[in-house]
Amino acid sequence: MKISKKAVIILIVLAILAAGIYFLVLQVRGGIVYAKYDEAMNYLGNQKYQEAIIEFKKLAEMAPTSRWEVEAYYRIGMIHHMIWGEYDKAFDYYKKALAIDPDGDSGMVWSNIGELYLKQGKIDDAVAALKKSAEYDAHRALDSVYFRLGLAYQQKGDIEKAIKSYKKCLTLRSDQHAHIAETAVHNLKVLEQTLQQNIKAGAN
Repeated sequence: MKISKKAVIILIVLAILAAGIYFLVLQVRGGIVYAKYDEAMNYLGNQKYQEAIIEFKKLAEMAPTSRWEVEAYYRIGMIHHMIWGEYDKAFDYYKKALAIDPDGDSGMVWSNIGELYLKQGKIDDAVAALKKSAEYDAHRALDSVYFRLGLAYQQKGDIEKAIKSYKKCLTLRSDQHAHIAETAVHNLKVLEQTLQQNIKAGAN
């Protein structure tokens, strides 16, 4: 069956219109999703944590299997972790975020999981999680990762690795984490003194 030139032109026009409508829908949907994220973050910034969780859950429903869902679960995990100290719930949401996008913004998630393990005294698990976090060397809080690694190694009694981690933290220091740098400097000084004492004791 031969298709006329006019029919071909009509089909092309319809395809272009369909593509245009599709991209317009995506833009509108993206704007709605971002507005929901902004609303949730505003609640979080104003310390209205219950409201923030409600909006983050809505965000996750609006944009399943996307970076927005990952971000939503990460933020909910942070509230349970940092604000309420509900570590089991925090683990659940962090793991949800990792399950959706293991290679996305996973550095931050693994770092927080490492801190959770530290608080629970699971030092080997903390080291493993923090090393995993450090693999994502472009994420936005790498100095805190090495600071936490320093704490973990210090608790394990591995002075040399703790010193190395604290030095790496200070190399990557950011103005946002000035308090971390101060503690790292203090811990580093104590560990270097301890190391020198151990060397002297070994020589005698």
